[in-house]
Amino acid sequence: MKIRTTAGVAVAALIGSLCLTAPATAATTHSRTTVTSQGAAFLGSNLVGGTHYTGSYVDQSGTHTYDDQGLTADGLFALLAAGGNTTTVTNITDWLKTQVDAYADIDNADHYGPYSGSLAKLALVAEATGGNPHSFGTDNTNKDLLGVLKSDVCTSAQVDGYTCSAAGDFYQAYSGISQALGVLALQASSVASDHLTATSPVVARLHQLQCADGGFSSDLITAGQACKSDVDTTAYAVQALATIKGTDLWLGAAATYLEHAQHANGLFANPGAGSGENPNSTGLAAQALQTLVESAYAGTPAASGRISTVPTAAWQRAVNALVAMKRIGDGWPASVGGASADIRATTQALPAVALSTMHDLLGVPFAATARYAVPSLAVSRTPVKVRVTSKLHLTVTVTAPGAIVNGAKVTVKLGTKTLATGTLASGKATLALPKLPAGKRTLTVSYGGSANTSTVTKSYTVNVAKIASTLSVKYPKVVKTTTKAKFTVKVKAKGATVNKGKITVKLGTKTLAHGKVTAGKAVVKLSRLKKGKHHLKIKYSGTSTAAAKTKTITIKVK
Repeated sequence: MKIRTTAGVAVAALIGSLCLTAPATAATTHSRTTVTSQGAAFLGSNLVGGTHYTGSYVDQSGTHTYDDQGLTADGLFALLAAGGNTTTVTNITDWLKTQVDAYADIDNADHYGPYSGSLAKLALVAEATGGNPHSFGTDNTNKDLLGVLKSDVCTSAQVDGYTCSAAGDFYQAYSGISQALGVLALQASSVASDHLTATSPVVARLHQLQCADGGFSSDLITAGQACKSDVDTTAYAVQALATIKGTDLWLGAAATYLEHAQHANGLFANPGAGSGENPNSTGLAAQALQTLVESAYAGTPAASGRISTVPTAAWQRAVNALVAMKRIGDGWPASVGGASADIRATTQALPAVALSTMHDLLGVPFAATARYAVPSLAVSRTPVKVRVTSKLHLTVTVTAPGAIVNGAKVTVKLGTKTLATGTLASGKATLALPKLPAGKRTLTVSYGGSANTSTVTKSYTVNVAKIASTLSVKYPKVVKTTTKAKFTVKVKAKGATVNKGKITVKLGTKTLAHGKVTAGKAVVKLSRLKKGKHHLKIKYSGTSTAAAKTKTITIKVK
């Protein structure tokens, strides 16, 4: 049997440059290679008859044991990742070949199959061990696993009684993990016609399971249903999507989710499945993070307006946490602090510690890597002409094709003061601003970024006008040279404050009188004027909201 090798030379060089060792503060420090060897020994020693694992369940009639083909396949992947174990891997593979009907129900013998998740996992076994996923089984019962998988794609919900939640589901997939495994199995095929694109129905359907935070839902949700991210599903989705061109923004969002989901000690819980810190989720997340790092170094070109994200530190922390974790009898427990070793947890933790992903086992080339989009930000306003009394609304539009923007925050500031915040829906948010002071005002409009977009800040200038003032002057049109004329000036400016400001009366450049405006009115008394006709300028100084105004009147002195 030909068994695929693990990481290539370039990736091996990268791995060698990283600090992937247990922290010195661990109570018991082991080397990563020692832990890998011990984990493989644990998995090998727990095989039933050297070929498979079993599971059990309890019902009213007692405890029942069954052959667990899925767990056995995971054990095979883990032993391949650890290296060596050729005889054991061969024995497991030969046993799984006898289990195609029992596991995948490929001929629909129990009237519920075929099960796509099982088909995909068996196809991956064939591909990882150098077999043929189009002819897998015993000598006289070889099955075309990928042929059936390709033909079993839903065209709508609940087709012909199969479990289909939406178009693009693999029949009887049941979960996001099964959907991701199906995509990965087809991409790992040596037959070009099996390969997918970002627009293939099954790939588009997998993308529909991605939540706003970048993680993927375990449930096969449909439009309008709540999306709850799941660490394990996200890990498998990352490994599948990294093989497909045009998924770099999806991977960028997933990278963000995984980095945010990681605990400070390097471990992962899986809130989506209701579990606390555990080696199973940590192992899967570490494999996904390694995939993201390896794909970044594989040199896939970036599209214009995108920037790479490489979660190297998160990967290091996850591996180190698994190496340092207390194990029982060389195997990892189901959860942190568990009293006994768990086969399932060990099958997922071991590949991570061995620094091996499904890509490494399958030899599938990378076609995408995690990137963020650099979005464009546009701002418009109503009203277009802004006054100090205006109820100003800014509409912020964020454009980043293929990326997540809905649910992200936008903020408007004047200086250091926050004027308004909003949440994007359909790429837009309309924000109501408080009244702005008069003058040229430069606002800072900020987009806070999303799971796969960078932040953007833009300056936006608004010229805020004061309210136009009107002056009415009550005065004697004719006075004597011996009389000091009295003027009553009333100021109006709709919506603005006019109980302040100053009235000045001038004849040419000479100031004849001035007075304060109170409650929109000022009374001033002029000095005596010479005989003749005089053109006087009545000037209102204005306020912070009311514009200045000048009015010319004519008075006759005799």
